Parts: sequence; C-alpha cells; structure tokens
Amino acid sequence: MNKRNLTQIFILSILGIAVLITLFFLQLPYLSNNKIFQISMIINKSDGYLFSNIRLGLEQAANDLNAEIRFLTLSQNDDSQEQIEILSREILNGTDAIIIFPVNPKEINNFIKSKENICPIICIESYINKNIITISPNNENVGQAIAKAVRHSWIGEDIILLDNSKFQNSIKERINAAQKMFINWNIPVNRIYVSDDNFSDIILKNNGATFITFEPYISEQIAKLKYRHSIDINIYATGLTPNTTKYLENGIINSVIVWSDYASGYLATQNAINLILNKKTTFSHLPFKIINGDNMYEPENEKILFPVIY
Repeated sequence: MNKRNLTQIFILSILGIAVLITLFFLQLPYLSNNKIFQISMIINKSDGYLFSNIRLGLEQAANDLNAEIRFLTLSQNDDSQEQIEILSREILNGTDAIIIFPVNPKEINNFIKSKENICPIICIESYINKNIITISPNNENVGQAIAKAVRHSWIGEDIILLDNSKFQNSIKERINAAQKMFINWNIPVNRIYVSDDNFSDIILKNNGATFITFEPYISEQIAKLKYRHSIDINIYATGLTPNTTKYLENGIINSVIVWSDYASGYLATQNAINLILNKKTTFSHLPFKIINGDNMYEPENEKILFPVIY
C-alpha cells in the first residue's frame, strides 16, 4: 500500500471518528429528554371524585413529556398531618417532583421551610408561598365575577355566601372579594360557614334565597339537594364536578364559573418537569369563564365542560 493510500485511509478514519463524536454529542439532549420523570400527586380524600378532568390533563402531559405519576390519596378527609407524612415520605424516596392539593397550606409551608434541598413542588388551587407555583385562576377576580353575575339577575331575594373554606386561602379570597362587591353595592349579603353537619339545614331553612358557592365540592352538594327536594333556590356555583354539566343543563344551577381542569392538570405536570430540568418557570393565572344554560354548547365552553371529547 503506497503512501498516498495510507494518507487517504488516515483522513477518512479521522473524518469517520469526527462524525461519530458529533452524532454522540447531538444525541445527549435526546437521551436526557428520554429520562422518565417520577412525579407524586397527593390529593385529599374528598377530591377523589372531583378529580377526573384534572387527572386527564396530568396523564396527557405525563405521556407527552416522559413522566410517570403516582396518585396518592389521604385515607381520612382533611388530614393535614397524614398529608405531610406522605409528602415527607415521597421526598425521602427520591421522587423528582410533587404535585399537591394542600389540605392546610400554612402547615405545608412550615414543613417546606424546615427542609433543605427539597424537590420541586407544584400546588393546584391553594397558594403556599411565593416560591411555589400555584395552578389556579385569580381568586379575587373569580369572586368579583360571580358577584357581578348575581347582581345582574338579582330581584331582592336574600343572597347567601356559603363558606366552607376551612384552611383554604384560595376559597377565602373568592368569598372575601364577592362579599366586598355586594357591600359596595349596598346589597345585603349573608356569609354562612357550612360543614357536612349543618349544610342541609341551612339550605332548607332559606327557601327562596340565592346561594353562591366558591368551590366544586359544595357546588355539587347544594345542586343535589335542590334536585332531590325541589327547593326554590338559585345557585351560582364555582368549579366543575362530574355532575356540574348535568345540573347546569337541566337548570338546577343558574350559572357556574369555571376554568379548564384539564389545563390545570397538564400545566401542573409541565411546570413540574420544567423545574426538574432547572428551566426558568413562571405561571400567572388560569383564565376562567361564566357558563350558563344559554351558552354551554358554544364550542369554547364545550371544550371546558366536555374535555374527554377533544
């Protein structure tokens, strides 16, 4: 083999090695993106049957973004101590991120502040602190919007704000904003604190009133009560449940203020993965709409009310 052939072989070998090295480095981001991220989702026991549309969004984002989601439900309703124990366990087990419906945001915040090198945490609905992303609409605007909807059709009946906020600042913000609007308009309004124990008595004793609810669980409970007992009340509701659309369609609920639960789930997963990858991540608020029987079948509203179709 002459010198010229050896030179050509040497050059081709160098070029081949260069191509292989280039291909290898080009594949590094792809290989990194193929990591399956482990995300833990912690929900309250009472959130289970309200959770279907959010779960669709969580699972779709997980499928799109190479993640696996473990769903963990409290054994007892509103057990903040159990929620903190599960949160602590998942962190110790090395989960990549946690998505949570906080039972008691203040206690969760104190727990987080006591820890170092904690994994990314995303909240749905309830704000914990400014450093943790919360997937939620602007709660003050929600309260103002539902108050305006009631005022538009008000003809002098009693207006009752049903408060089951407990530790939930997000619900308190909605109620406070609505109450302030009515006071500014000089419209009498009554804020009543409700629980499962006194709920039915309060509704049945206020026949003819307009009730405003500020979260999905109580919205569905009052709609069921009106349907079963044919009570003459108006219901202005907040949030979706599996039965909200049915009650809206048959006139049990006058109107409901909603946002896309599917988007909530998708954005929670997406933002969790961005934080895992140390990407700069910010989130403002979910858009919301007021839907009633007249506009529920408009295309954009159908996408919110019937997300499984799309």
